[in-house]
Amino acid sequence: MLAAITLTASVSMAAPAAQASSGSDHGQVAQLRAQIKANRDDAVARARWVGVLLQSGSAEDSTTSVPYLTWLRDRWHRRSMTYGHALLHRLPVYMKLLCIHRYEGSWTAYSPAGPYYGGLQMDASFMARYGPRFLARFGDARNWQPGLQVATAYRAVQNVGYSPWPVTSQACGA
Repeated sequence: MLAAITLTASVSMAAPAAQASSGSDHGQVAQLRAQIKANRDDAVARARWVGVLLQSGSAEDSTTSVPYLTWLRDRWHRRSMTYGHALLHRLPVYMKLLCIHRYEGSWTAYSPAGPYYGGLQMDASFMARYGPRFLARFGDARNWQPGLQVATAYRAVQNVGYSPWPVTSQACGA
C-alpha cells in the first residue's frame, strides 16, 4: 500500500516531457514564463526569510512546452506557498525580532564593542552557533541579507529565548 502511495506521489510530481509548442501557443508561453518568474521570485524571497537559500535558474527560458511550463509554474507556486505558511507560523517571533532590530542597528552595522555584526548585533559565537552556513558562505552578519539575519535570530530564540538582547527585547515586549 505504501509503495503504491509513494509511486503515485512521485509520478504526479514528475515533470512532463518538454516538447515544442505550435506558433499559436506563443502568447501562452510568454504568459507562463512571466508567471513562473513571479512565483520563483516569491518563493526565493520567502525561503530566504525562513533561512533557506534556494538555487533558482531559469529553466523556462529553454522550452516552449506548455505542459512543462505549466508544471514549472505550479511547482514554484507550491514552493512559495510552503515558505509563506512557514513564515505565518513564525510571524509573532519575527515581529519581535524586527522590533529589536530597530534598536540594534542597520542591517550592515558593525560595533567594535563586542564586536557585534548586522541588524541584530550578533557576535562571532552567536553566528557560528545559529548561522554557520551563512557565516561560512557570506562572512559575518553584515554581509547577510536581512531575512537570513532574522531567520538566524529565530533559531536562537527557539533555543535560548530573547536573552541575547536583554534590554531591547524588553522594550519590544519579548
